[in-house]
Amino acid sequence: MAQIGQIVDGRYRITDLLDKGGMSRVYLAADIRIGKVWVVKEVPKFTDGSENRLSVQAALREAGIIKSLDHPSIVRIVDISEDDEFLYIVEDYVRGVSLRETAEMKGTVTEEEAADLAAQIADVLAYLHGRKNPVIYRDIKPENIIVSPQGHVRLIDFGIARIYKPDAAADTGYLGTEKYAAPEQYEDYGAQTDARTDIYGLGSTLKYLSDYMRTVSPGLKHIIEKCTEQDPDDRFQTAEELKDALEHLRKSSSEGSGHGVNLAGVLLGVAAVICVLAAAAATALRAGKPGAGIDSYLEMTAEMKQDVCFTAEEEEKLMSCIMPYLDELREQDGFDALAYEIGKLYWFYYEYGNDGYEGMSASVPWFELSSDYNSLAGTLAKLGRFCRDMPIRVTESEDSGMYKEHFKGLAEIAQDISKGNEPELIRLNVWKLVVDSVRSYARKYRRDGIEYKELKNLLNDAIGAVMTAETLSPQEDDLKKSILDCAVYAVSSVDDAYENEIMKGGNN
Repeated sequence: MAQIGQIVDGRYRITDLLDKGGMSRVYLAADIRIGKVWVVKEVPKFTDGSENRLSVQAALREAGIIKSLDHPSIVRIVDISEDDEFLYIVEDYVRGVSLRETAEMKGTVTEEEAADLAAQIADVLAYLHGRKNPVIYRDIKPENIIVSPQGHVRLIDFGIARIYKPDAAADTGYLGTEKYAAPEQYEDYGAQTDARTDIYGLGSTLKYLSDYMRTVSPGLKHIIEKCTEQDPDDRFQTAEELKDALEHLRKSSSEGSGHGVNLAGVLLGVAAVICVLAAAAATALRAGKPGAGIDSYLEMTAEMKQDVCFTAEEEEKLMSCIMPYLDELREQDGFDALAYEIGKLYWFYYEYGNDGYEGMSASVPWFELSSDYNSLAGTLAKLGRFCRDMPIRVTESEDSGMYKEHFKGLAEIAQDISKGNEPELIRLNVWKLVVDSVRSYARKYRRDGIEYKELKNLLNDAIGAVMTAETLSPQEDDLKKSILDCAVYAVSSVDDAYENEIMKGGNN
């Protein structure tokens, strides 16, 4: 089994054990190439010396189903690898807690909240059931629904999902969770599971939520009862039909109470604006209005910069809105400007991690997409690749020559930022990178052939620019002070690294 700190497949550093079950362990892992956080599911190929073929086949089957899907409320499979002992499946890391935990922590649930969550799940089911080869999930229950801090749902664990086969008389296997599984999921029922099976599970989940309500309206009771009829013919026949009923119920509940509350209780202020913009962007894209989607996304990135912090929750929201429409967006005028702004969000504002490398690494693909739009983007992509590749190159003693290229990148970005019109906060962050790099890598630069005079001139340029910077906010004041404090150590690092050359009177 994987150990904390172990690097899987040369890329995923295991940081925490999230869960362990009969056939697998689930870990949190940091991607050392792009700086993102993923979930790694580890499935042993052998147990007690015997081949664990069924578990491996089941895991690959689940991964195969998920890889064919593309919906913002369904986790993605991003990689599959293996070694002699284990199969590793890498998935999206979903920030949030299960619907069961959410309800238990909150203590009470309003009818409007339940209807909103159930409508989101019904939308996912409509997508699954509407595919050319319909997917029947078969395991809707509170534990398999993750609620983000913003109140968005994600469906996880497709372990017993199946592809619907119109000509089949019954399922080849009967699985499900007691209290949530429909009658046709049991062997003696003699019928095949279909879309109405998932509707039963969603009705049972609504029934669970109703236990946390002070009152349950006749409308909600009717929906729960209709979802959970023993005979599939008596239930809602499609997820779209159920979603319409839930939307009507939610609207009625909102009008009756005079207000609406999200289960997570956080869709306020900027978050609410972002949701409206995201919906507008998606609608514009589906309507085929070139440019409208780009403008909305640009507004989203601008909103996310307002507090000078691109949070993990904002990243999840932005990526869930963009990735499903990425191909369409790339065809629109202005996409390169959007890619540049997303790259800057990661590089200059990303909150995850303590040393900034995660954001720098994650910015690379966005800056690569916008390198023709802005020369600074190409340079930042080059420096980001250094941050992304350095840890593993150093570990494998293959970093020779990397620091010479890194220095050239620093010199280029220093020149670009001196001539450009970027905000002072971004300019200061660039100079911070220069000073931090000189302090950390002075000896590496010397090893790769960078002369003392070149390095000292770059450092002096950075110090001079920071000293004359006109700061307009407390954040900029603090950043300016920290850079100048670090510069003292950077000067010392350079002098120490080039001590012999200085004493000989060369390179000065």
